[in-house]
Amino acid sequence: MTMRIRTLSAVLTATIATCVAVDSVAAAEKQQQIFDTEIENTIRDFATPVLLAAGLDPSAVRVHLVNSSTPNAFVSRGQRLFVTTGLLMAAKNPSQVIGTLAHETGH
Repeated sequence: MTMRIRTLSAVLTATIATCVAVDSVAAAEKQQQIFDTEIENTIRDFATPVLLAAGLDPSAVRVHLVNSSTPNAFVSRGQRLFVTTGLLMAAKNPSQVIGTLAHETGH
């Protein structure tokens, strides 16, 4: 019985996470995206060691900046990484951004 509960819990968690990711992408697409090569390249530089450690090809990951005051980052299918301006502004140092990128890479 305990195994069934754990399995159900895992399935529900995955389902909720998928719904949140889809909602987040929809919200990001409604908000203004920012196109800034320098910032995108800096985020890519931060993410590259993390992506390599995860066995991902950094050149296959697309970085998107979202104009939102909410500190957030999320990933979407197609290896799309979204980072809000709010996260960049709230971070006290690059390690906080890198830690967030590492968390998102785990998804």
